[in-house]
Amino acid sequence: MDQKRILYISPNAFRGGAEKFVLDNLKLHQESGKFLAQVLFFESGPISEDLKSLGFKVHVLPFKLRMSRPLSVIRAIFFLFLLIKKEKISLAHSTMAYAHIIVSPAALFAGVPEVWFQHGPVGSIWDQVGKLLPFRKVLFNSEFLKNEHSKIFGPNFDEDSLVVPLGVEVSSGTDIDPSLYGIKKDQKVLLWIGRICVGKGLHLAIEALGHLDERSDWHFIAVGEATNKEDQEYLNRIKLRISELKLENKVSIVHGQKNMSRFYNISHALIHSAVIPESFGLVVAEALGHGLFVVSSSHGGVAGLVGNNERGILYDSFSKTASLILAGIIEEYLDGRTFEVEKMKEEGIRFIKEFHTPKIMNNSLEDLYLRVLN
Repeated sequence: MDQKRILYISPNAFRGGAEKFVLDNLKLHQESGKFLAQVLFFESGPISEDLKSLGFKVHVLPFKLRMSRPLSVIRAIFFLFLLIKKEKISLAHSTMAYAHIIVSPAALFAGVPEVWFQHGPVGSIWDQVGKLLPFRKVLFNSEFLKNEHSKIFGPNFDEDSLVVPLGVEVSSGTDIDPSLYGIKKDQKVLLWIGRICVGKGLHLAIEALGHLDERSDWHFIAVGEATNKEDQEYLNRIKLRISELKLENKVSIVHGQKNMSRFYNISHALIHSAVIPESFGLVVAEALGHGLFVVSSSHGGVAGLVGNNERGILYDSFSKTASLILAGIIEEYLDGRTFEVEKMKEEGIRFIKEFHTPKIMNNSLEDLYLRVLN
């Protein structure tokens, strides 16, 4: 079978949801055998190194791209045009509008179609510019994001759009010794996972924990990275607040992790505390798939994952009293009151198996590629 060549283009290579999507689909394309996939990153990072170690062809832009400098943009477009020609690429896949702005003209000049995957959030200046450039299809990770994007594109773009259900990897077992984090056998482990930045709302979760008084039946683990100077300053403020609330023995912050299943499998509940509307909420989907009780913001695509309190509990993370509301939900959960926890957990596992497996995601994507190329 003649394998078409796909080039993924991603601005970043840190461990984020959009970047994990690229990594996962390169592996899945390799398994299916329908496409030969490779990737270009605008800068190197952990994901690019992971893909290199797995034997994939990885390209990194050999200079710093600055959108504010026209010559830098032109240079990047020309570099990508030459790469498409050299590698005999059949289709280009842009990750977010930032990449689309570079990929669209390069793909047009090279005579190959481009699909543009919006992972969210939307509404930036790059989205406004991106909508002016040609593309074959624009893809979304949730109906919520598609609806948000229609406010930018207008009501007549639906025929060029598709929602691709993101896949969730679930694995059992763990090699983590909970006692290394100070977790006692009778404690419930509350988990938070995400990039450590203001939008993901770790500060909201910490404030909520500060309202739990003298309870000793829980331990909180936050797993994530501060990826730039601003995020590091935010993390420093978080650590100071943990000290002020005297939570040092109850809160652990963990960095440098690849395998999140290890942490899902020692935890009992996921606390999602984003203070911006997340387009999909990969962490929430992963927690559901691993059978955790989920407490989630009611804003954004995560609400669709949790349902109307069918697979977890939703709360208004934008409210001025959000920390008190969240603290109340956590207390009810710890007390074993009100919530049908086991029923919710079972429904969460079923939902992910039915709609959000990696195979479902990749099949949807490859079917689209075949339609575009034919």
